[in-house]
Amino acid sequence: MKKREDLNLYEKKITLGRDASGKPVRKSIYAKTKAELEKKVFDARQEFLLESDRPSTDMTFATFARSWLQTEKAGRGIRTVEMYNLVIERYLVPAIG
Repeated sequence: MKKREDLNLYEKKITLGRDASGKPVRKSIYAKTKAELEKKVFDARQEFLLESDRPSTDMTFATFARSWLQTEKAGRGIRTVEMYNLVIERYLVPAIG
């Protein structure tokens, strides 16, 4: 959070999440007070969660887990991705399906 002297507003740059292609969704939020800024940040995150793609009822957990691994953990190290994949394939998919 920083104060923009030229606009006399507080500014906060946030990353809301990732879109369907895996690119980060970023947004700059401005407000006159710090409290108003935090409220706007909270509202922006809630709105993004409501609008974002949620797993549908016909999507299996295995499909959702694999797509989550590809989009959310794409920039992680090779060993980290392998560990997540191992947990998904060996433990979660057989238990939950």
